[in-house]
Amino acid sequence: GEGHALKPRAVVTGDGATVVAWHELGEGAKSRVIYRVHANLAWSDAHRNGDLGFRPVPFCQNEKVWLVADSYNSAPTLEVIWPEAARGEIIKVTGPNLTKVSTPKLPSVRPMHGEPLASDTEGVLISTLSLIDIIADGPVSDDERKRVAQILEADTGGDGVVDMLHVADVLKLHRGDSRDSFVNVVDHATKAFSSPVFMLSGLLPDLRPSKGYPSGYSGRRRHPIMVDGEGKDGGAWMIWERKSNPSGGGSKTAGQLLGRQVKDGVWGETVLLMDGLIDFRAALPAKVRDGKMWMVGAKIPHHWKRPSQLVAIDVAAAQPFERDDWSDQFEPLSIQMETAEERDKVRYSTEVTDSKKPMKLFWGDLHCHSGLTGDAEGEPDEILFYARDRAGLDVMVMQDNDDVHGRILTEGEYYMGVAHSQWATQPGKFVALPGYEWTQRTSDKGVARPDLSAFEQTVPGGYPNHRTVIYPHAGGPIVRYFEVEQDFGKMADAVLAAGGILNSQHPAFKISDHPAEANLEVVASWGIYIRSVPKRFHEELDKGRHTGFVGTSDSHRRNPGLCGGLTGIWAEELTSEAILDALREHRCFATNGSRIIVDSRAQGRMTDEVVKATADGSTELTLYVRGTKPLTRVALIGDGGTVEVYEGDGSNELTLTRKVDGLKPGRRWLYWEIEQEGDSKQYSGNISKARGHRAWSSPHFVDVE
Repeated sequence: GEGHALKPRAVVTGDGATVVAWHELGEGAKSRVIYRVHANLAWSDAHRNGDLGFRPVPFCQNEKVWLVADSYNSAPTLEVIWPEAARGEIIKVTGPNLTKVSTPKLPSVRPMHGEPLASDTEGVLISTLSLIDIIADGPVSDDERKRVAQILEADTGGDGVVDMLHVADVLKLHRGDSRDSFVNVVDHATKAFSSPVFMLSGLLPDLRPSKGYPSGYSGRRRHPIMVDGEGKDGGAWMIWERKSNPSGGGSKTAGQLLGRQVKDGVWGETVLLMDGLIDFRAALPAKVRDGKMWMVGAKIPHHWKRPSQLVAIDVAAAQPFERDDWSDQFEPLSIQMETAEERDKVRYSTEVTDSKKPMKLFWGDLHCHSGLTGDAEGEPDEILFYARDRAGLDVMVMQDNDDVHGRILTEGEYYMGVAHSQWATQPGKFVALPGYEWTQRTSDKGVARPDLSAFEQTVPGGYPNHRTVIYPHAGGPIVRYFEVEQDFGKMADAVLAAGGILNSQHPAFKISDHPAEANLEVVASWGIYIRSVPKRFHEELDKGRHTGFVGTSDSHRRNPGLCGGLTGIWAEELTSEAILDALREHRCFATNGSRIIVDSRAQGRMTDEVVKATADGSTELTLYVRGTKPLTRVALIGDGGTVEVYEGDGSNELTLTRKVDGLKPGRRWLYWEIEQEGDSKQYSGNISKARGHRAWSSPHFVDVE
């Protein structure tokens, strides 16, 4: 093919043929599985399967090569692809916890990461990972659970912490008289179907007050692996990696390797196989030999190095393992968002002076991570589809860290993220702008060392000076902080030359006068920065820099758009060019998750223009707000203090005009803070309600003579 060959996997058959399979991104956000066979010193033509397949895995069984792949528009299937005479035999992969996945109306359960095994004694097994959408608003007692479930059922989906429950399972191929099918492995005690593994540690937040958030982890904590047993009584194993301490630091916490044996289609107990390493992978062939399970594991990254080693695990020495389970804090959540066409029918638009077209309001999440970030999770396609189809976003920026916890974003990984953003963009339906996160750590008291990771710096008074780098659709270069000796200007020059912009991140930053600097991130899932440290943001406004406000998720948890931060963007159309222009010109506003419409003007102008005060030092502001719930308080903030407060009257809407008098000479600034009914509860770390109750306009700047 002419596209990128992504996630290639290969298998060698008993007669020496080699089958290579991969997926390729195509037009219209489609993806096809492609495979070729090398036999008799020649390659076959490329065979293409389906229109939305990802991560194919070929494997051999009974002198046939079978193929299974992730799919978003149909149930996964097993298909014979070699030898040529047997091609076309298909078996659907289904089970009680594995349902059909379709776009754009997605059900709340979807499968990922099918991993097949042709076991000598158990036949064909496939491990699956089902992702179940869930929601919670803090721990509840058993007595409250029914009431909470009723509330959640009536809710619009998101007034709480939204996440996913990862359920790993194994399906076994059953050969029937009339047709073949898959059945679940059964519980060892009850002989009933069961979901054997809830993968929680480092994945699912524990909302109990004494617990910390599931901070980053450098291993593979949601990738079940299949390993064949030894001998006629060896069965097979499903093994998986677990973060040893759910709230341990991402650069300090090692993993544990757990496993359950499958024997005669029945589960064994969970055991601890080993601990102390991360990023476990099975050494091939994936089979227990002489009582040893051979794995490759890595040490925790340090100084940008992650040495791997081959380890032999004594299966007989495995220890029983009891896992804590806090999944009962959550309830299932059905997320059914509108399609792009449905959203466009009810999209808010407004007339703007000197504009030939009305400005339309688009919703975006401008700070999202995928598994390409060293401590995050989620396939790039998974993150993009979640943003588009589950969170119902119009715009997103998938920007992975150039360095996190000592793991560098490689050139190939960066351009893989760029390629996925370009592929997912469909003008008028969805825009994914490419970029990355500049992860510099700086200090006002010393010079940071360019030869050390940002997470290993010991400069006195050091603080993060990260940026969201956002490029046009064509993309741009990745300029890592350690490649330019911490020179922010060199990075900013490269971004500007490519037509990109920079947004600040977090409550600590060092803004420059570089023209690439565009907006300030005032809220994210980590907290409401502009309320926790308002002085820090007001100091930047006092300098007269024309900037805007954005809200983001900063999601490392696979749920962009439903993680406590959104940006409203005013643009004429949903194209990469129009969206980037709007962000560059500060036609945007921030919320902490709810879609509160904020249309603010100064002397009839949006926040993209600096206006001049009248001769008497005054300016006229107008505001239209439409909340998703009744408004309770609207405050006008100016020059570091509250100018005026308007109390809500029980309505979701507010329209007002306010003349601000007595502005002092110089460049003055004013912005609105809006509150509606509800709350914005913050748990530990980056765990916040999906839909908080606040919004902020970008600041209006007024020049006063």
